[in-house]
Amino acid sequence: MTLDPSRAHRGRYALHARIPRSADGSRAEAFLIHKRERFPAELHGRVFVYLPGARPPDPWRPEFLGLQGEAGKGISFSFPNGTMNGFIYSESPGVTGLAPAPFPTDAWACVRFHIVGAGAPPSSVEGFIDGGSVFRADSVAGLPPLVELHLGLRLEATSRDVASDLWLDDLVVARSPPRCDD
Repeated sequence: MTLDPSRAHRGRYALHARIPRSADGSRAEAFLIHKRERFPAELHGRVFVYLPGARPPDPWRPEFLGLQGEAGKGISFSFPNGTMNGFIYSESPGVTGLAPAPFPTDAWACVRFHIVGAGAPPSSVEGFIDGGSVFRADSVAGLPPLVELHLGLRLEATSRDVASDLWLDDLVVARSPPRCDD
């Protein structure tokens, strides 16, 4: 993860997550992690994301934002096959994918999230792209309280013929909803 002056959304720098090419199918990640003892009851966040249009072939499913509790259970936001999707990792029913939506490429996009009950076991999660709701889960069961925020790029075990890049800028985590035009 580096500070990159060549592709900032606002200001002088953006965070650049780069995963080099790999033929061995290993998992790779470039993440910043913020740990808290407890998140507030209502958690809102916003980050601007630049996803290049030239992406590695399927099954590229990079995770760029994750909120985790104990034992790896939590919520992640990913880009499977050029879409944005949310995944809930819980004890029951296991991994749940939420309805994906197309994600813009070769341009900055505003990604927002809203989690009710983040400091306790979460009860709902919602994701937005450029102000429009992409997915919503109103009954999130089996998750522990969230204590870590991951921001960056994680690729699951896949072979990658080319490097994978992602730029992130203007992250806000707050108790009230940040706007995309702030």
